[in-house]
Amino acid sequence: MNLKNVKNSLALGVILGIVGVVASGVLAWFYGVTEHAIEAGRIRKTNQALAMVLPAFENDIASNAIEFDGVKFYGALSGGKLIAVAAEAAVQSGYAGEISGLVGLSDSGAVLELKGGRSAVLITGQQETPGLGANVCNRQNVKTLAGILRGEKAEPGVLPGNAVLDSFAGKGVDSLPLQVKKDGGDIEFITGATITSRAVTDLVNKVLETYKAHQGEIIPALSGGVK
Repeated sequence: MNLKNVKNSLALGVILGIVGVVASGVLAWFYGVTEHAIEAGRIRKTNQALAMVLPAFENDIASNAIEFDGVKFYGALSGGKLIAVAAEAAVQSGYAGEISGLVGLSDSGAVLELKGGRSAVLITGQQETPGLGANVCNRQNVKTLAGILRGEKAEPGVLPGNAVLDSFAGKGVDSLPLQVKKDGGDIEFITGATITSRAVTDLVNKVLETYKAHQGEIIPALSGGVK
C-alpha cells in the first residue's frame, strides 16, 4: 500500500467535506433570503389582484383570511367593518386543465358589480387555447380604430370588459346552480369554447356553494381579522 496515496485520498476527502458543508450553508442562507422575498412578492401580487375585485379597503387583506373546502376567503375592512369578501378558488374542468380565479362577494353572498358594469370575477391562472378558451378568461382592453381616433384610453382602476365574466355580476347564493345559456342558464358563453365557459361557471359555483355552506363562520372570522 502506498501511504502517500492514502494521505492524499484522506486530504481530498476532508477538503471535499469542507466544501460540501460550506456549500450547504451558503445554499441554506440563500434560500432563507429568497424565500422571504418570494413570499413578500406573492403577498404583494395577491393584494394587487384582490384590489381589482373589491371596493377600497384599509386592512392588510392577505393576512385576514380563512379557508374552507379548498376555497380561501379574504375579508376587506374599512372603518373597522367588513365591507366585502373575496374568494380564491380553482377548478380542474378547463379544456386544458386547471383554471383559478378571484371572486368578489357582498356579505350576503352575491358577486359584486363594479364600476362600468363589470363583475368582480378575475381569472388569475389558465392554460386555455388562445383565441378560444382564453377569450373566456381574459380581460383585455379592446382597441378600435374609432376609439384610437377619439383618443380613448383605458380608465385606471376599471377592469376591462368580458361578456362571459361580467354576466356573473349580481348572481348570488340564491341563484345556484349557475349555468351557461347553452345548458339552460343565463351565463354567457363563447361558441367553440363551451368547455371553458362551463369551467369558469364551475369556479363561481364552487365559490358561492362554499360561501353558502360556511357563511356563518366566514363572516365572524373575517370581521374581526381572525385567520
